Amino acid sequence: MSPIDGLLLCANLVLHKSAKQSSFCACTMKRVKEIDVKLQQRVNLFFCFKLGWTHMQARRALEMVFGQETLHVTKTRKWYRQFTAGRTTLVDLDRAH
Repeated sequence: MSPIDGLLLCANLVLHKSAKQSSFCACTMKRVKEIDVKLQQRVNLFFCFKLGWTHMQARRALEMVFGQETLHVTKTRKWYRQFTAGRTTLVDLDRAH
């Protein structure tokens, strides 16, 4: 593992662990937490994209950190296509109504 790989995984692990430690019980807060995990993954996908990684390399790194909560491979591919097309916003426009 390169130093960049280690740095990325450490940063993601800290973000993910702190998100998991929140003790919200309400359903609405659970939904916010799920959105936060997805947003964290999109931020990290964009970071990996800027490093020149393929979407599969980025997804493998996400799997190491997020486990079963990792975005599906079709989602990572979709985001990578959009980054390649010039997209820089990380808000899911399909859901931001």
